[in-house]
Amino acid sequence: MRRRALLARTALLTTAAGLAGCSGVGDSTDSPTESSTPTPTPTPSTVQTPEGAVLAVVEHELTRSNEGSEDELVAVDAVIENGSDEPTTDVRAVARFFDDDQRLLDESEARTSRLAAGGRWEVELTYPGSGADARAVADYRLVVSRDD
Repeated sequence: MRRRALLARTALLTTAAGLAGCSGVGDSTDSPTESSTPTPTPTPSTVQTPEGAVLAVVEHELTRSNEGSEDELVAVDAVIENGSDEPTTDVRAVARFFDDDQRLLDESEARTSRLAAGGRWEVELTYPGSGADARAVADYRLVVSRDD
């Protein structure tokens, strides 16, 4: 999952930035840097799965990284589980992103061709915009379907 890679890079960069300037030589006039780790944003989101389906969204949250910067990103991280004894094919997840007035801003989609029996699919659906566009996201709807 890209979120874990982002967290690992952020931790590495934060450590490197924390060690910078520890030589004791010279005075710095730079303002302190802030680490940018994804933070969950509680939302009154809804999740929609196929009727009578064996697919279940067992986890989902809206996350933000690089908050307040031009590089701010927003994503929906979800875990989708196949609760059947048979593999499921052609699974699609769509996150629809909304502003404070519940106007649709954009959407992001991911697919998997096969989800094993009892298997889990960790998916990250990233909002296409960044910076101020990403800050406008206030809510989301997650829709899971099968394309068979």
